[in-house]
Amino acid sequence: MPKAPSYHTLLVGVDFSPASRRAVAHAAVLARALKARIELLHVVPKLKPAIPFSGTNRQVVARLQRQSRDQAEKSLKQLAAGLKGLRVTTTVRQGKPSEQILNQAGRCKAEMVVIAERSQGAAEHLLLGSTAERVVRHARGVSVLVVPSNDGG
Repeated sequence: MPKAPSYHTLLVGVDFSPASRRAVAHAAVLARALKARIELLHVVPKLKPAIPFSGTNRQVVARLQRQSRDQAEKSLKQLAAGLKGLRVTTTVRQGKPSEQILNQAGRCKAEMVVIAERSQGAAEHLLLGSTAERVVRHARGVSVLVVPSNDGG
């Protein structure tokens, strides 16, 4: 019989939606049962200047990017503070969410990624797919728990 996997670190992708807060709640239950650490990750999208060669435009974009990152760090720390009795760290990255989630899973040596499924329209889903789907499709060497957007809890 194969050896059962051990989970020491759970990486949770957080976008502050109700669905991602449910994913955090699921991760907290697992972390308590497994005596695992939780890493909360928020990915700030990379903004691009509307006018690429404008110095002023680049400065505005950089300021907005900093403000977004600062707000995300503050919000993650508040979320972490609510996870009493658990070892929780927070990280903010910039870029495409699915790529950054998988990169961070490697960086923090997570054995499991916990992510929420977000409900979206059929056209949006067909054109864009979902972050959760991309994480599942490209995950290598890490388990992925996708928490349904409407799990009744």
